[in-house]
Amino acid sequence: LRTYAARPLTAAEKNRMLRLARARGVDVSAEDVQAAADEFRAVCGLGRADDTQAWFRSHGISLEHFRDYLQAVLVREGIEAFTDP
Repeated sequence: LRTYAARPLTAAEKNRMLRLARARGVDVSAEDVQAAADEFRAVCGLGRADDTQAWFRSHGISLEHFRDYLQAVLVREGIEAFTDP
């Protein structure tokens, strides 16, 4: 995963990203997002839920923002894979 995005996506940005993904045939499932979250926690040493929640608080983000970020990263990677020759 790339570096964490500090700013949450606006509703318009999220909708635009999802429309582009659908147009390109890119589908990101809840399971994909969960796997990315698991990978992120492992890389950051966040083994317990309390550790993850403390990390969220220390960075001033919500679980929803984090999920949106992961979904955006996965969609972007899917779109890039679709457009690579």
